[in-house]
Amino acid sequence: GEKQLQMLIARQKLEQTMQRIYMLITGPQGPKMDVEENHLHSIKEALEEARAAGVDSDLLTECATKLREYEARRAVEVAINTRDVQAMAVALKFADEAKVEKEILTRGHAKRVQAVAEIRLERALEESDKEYRKVAQSTEQATAGALHDLLPNEGIMETLKIAAEEAEMEKVKQQLVDQAKTLYASLESVRNLELANRGADIQGLNEALTVALDREITQVFVERATRRREQLRCIDDLHRLLSQEDPDIQELEDAVAAATQRGVTDDILAAGTTKLEKMRGCESLETALMSTSVDVLEKAIDDARTMKVDRAVIEDAQRRLVFLRAQEALTEVMRGDNVEDILACIENATTASVPPDEINRAWRRVKQIEAGSRLLKALESKDVEAVEAEMREAEKVGLSRNMLEDAELIVQQIKAIEMLKGVCGDNADKKITLAAVEEAVEFAQSVGVGEMQGEGTIYFSQALSKRALQRAERELRFAGKQGDIHMLRAAIQKAEEVGVEEKKIISSKAKFDKLSTAAKPAIQTELKAAIEGSDAVRLDDAILIARAVQVDEEIIAKGEAKLKALRGDYEVQM
Repeated sequence: GEKQLQMLIARQKLEQTMQRIYMLITGPQGPKMDVEENHLHSIKEALEEARAAGVDSDLLTECATKLREYEARRAVEVAINTRDVQAMAVALKFADEAKVEKEILTRGHAKRVQAVAEIRLERALEESDKEYRKVAQSTEQATAGALHDLLPNEGIMETLKIAAEEAEMEKVKQQLVDQAKTLYASLESVRNLELANRGADIQGLNEALTVALDREITQVFVERATRRREQLRCIDDLHRLLSQEDPDIQELEDAVAAATQRGVTDDILAAGTTKLEKMRGCESLETALMSTSVDVLEKAIDDARTMKVDRAVIEDAQRRLVFLRAQEALTEVMRGDNVEDILACIENATTASVPPDEINRAWRRVKQIEAGSRLLKALESKDVEAVEAEMREAEKVGLSRNMLEDAELIVQQIKAIEMLKGVCGDNADKKITLAAVEEAVEFAQSVGVGEMQGEGTIYFSQALSKRALQRAERELRFAGKQGDIHMLRAAIQKAEEVGVEEKKIISSKAKFDKLSTAAKPAIQTELKAAIEGSDAVRLDDAILIARAVQVDEEIIAKGEAKLKALRGDYEVQM
C-alpha cells in the first residue's frame, strides 16, 4: 500500500510536471533563462522520482519527449540570442531530432542565416576599414615607386559589396548595412580618383573629384587629386604651347616653371624644357647677332650648342662671327703700319664679305703707309723738292694732316738752316746785311730751329751772335753821329759785351772821351744835385755817367752812400 501511494504521488507530480512543460513550450513569451533553470531542475527531479516509483512508462516517455522538445527549443533561442552560429547549427540539429515544430526550425534557420550574414558583413567592414586607412596612409606618403599601394583592393571591396547585399537581403540591422554601403562608396571613390590621377583626362578627374567631395572622403585623397589636376592643367598648357610653331617664350617659361613647381614628371615637361632652352638660345643668339662684339657672339654660340639650338641657326651665327672677326681684325690692323698684315686682313675680310667701303679704307691705309714711308725717306735725304713732291702724293691718298704738317715743318726747317748757312756759314758773304741776318734768324726761330739738335742749332746760335755784333756796330755808328754821351756810353758797353772788334770801338771811345771832358762839369753838377735830392733812380744814373767821365771819386762815393740810404728807406717803406 505504501508503494502504491508513492507511485500515485509520483504520477501526480509527473502530471503536474507535464503541465508545466506544456506551459513553457506554449508560453506567449518563450523561454526565460532566469526562471527556466529552476523549472528544468524540478522537472528532471520529478522524472527521476516517477521513474524510481515505477510510474507508467508511456507517461514517462511522453514527459521525457516533451522535456527534450523544450530543451531543444530553449537551445535554439539561446543560440539565436547569443548569435553563436555554431551553437545555432547544433541547436537546430538537436531541435530537428527533438521534433520541434517546423515554424521554430524555420525561424531558427533564418536567424542563423541572418547571423552569418551579419558576421560576414562585420568582418568585411573591419577589413575594408583597414584597407581604407592603409590606402590613406600610403597616399600621404606616396612616392612614384609605390603606386600599387594607392589603389583600394578590389577583392576586399567586392567582398564588402556582396556582404552588404546579403546582409540587406537577410534584414541585418540597417545601420550596419548603411555603414557598409557608405564605406564601399568611399573606397569606390578613392579607387576611381586614383585611377583618374594616373590618367591624363582632366575632365574625368574633375568628375571623380566632384563625386569624392560629395562622399566626404578623407582630405588626403582630395589633396592628391587636386595636385594631379593642377599637373594635368600644366601638361595641357605645355601640349598647347608645344603644338605651336613659334610659342611665346615668356608663356612657355611660365608653363615650364609651373609644371616643375607642381612636380610634373611626364615626358612633356622634358620636351617643354628642351624647347624653352632652344628658344632662349635662339633669342640670345638673335640678340648677339645684333651686336658687333665678337666675345658676345662667341658666348651666345657656345650657349646655343649647349641648348641644342638648330644647326642651321648656329651656322648662320658662325658666318656672322667670321664676318665680325674679319671686320674687327681689319679695324685693328689699320691702327698699325704693317702693310703685310693689312693685306692679309683685307684678303680675309673679302672672303668674309666685309662691306667694300671698309675694304677700300684698308687699301687707302696701305697707300697712306707706303706714301708715308716714301715721305720719310725723302725727309732723310733733306731734298726739299723730293719732300714736297712726296707730300703732294701723300696728300692725295689722305695721309694724316699731322704727318703732313710735321713734314712741312721739317721742310721749312731745312730751308731755314740753308738761310742760316747763307748768312753765317763758311761760304757766307762777308758783306751780308743786318736785314738778311735778321730775316734768317726770325724765319729759323719761327720754325723752331733753335730748339733742334745738331747743325741747325749751331747755325742758329752763330746767326744770333752775328746779329748781335751787327746791331752793336750799328748802334755805335748811330750814337757817334748823335753826339749823345749817354747813348754813346751804352753803345760802347753793348759792343764790348757782344765782342765787337776793338778797332771798331776805338773811334767811338775817343769821341766819348772828348764828349766826357766837355760834359764833365755839368755831369758833376747833376751828380751833386741828385745827391741833394731823394730820387734814387736819378741818383743811380748820375753816378753811372759820372764814373764814366771820371768825376771826382769823393763825390761819387757820397752819391753811392746817399743811394744806399735812399734804397734802404725805400725797402723799409715797401
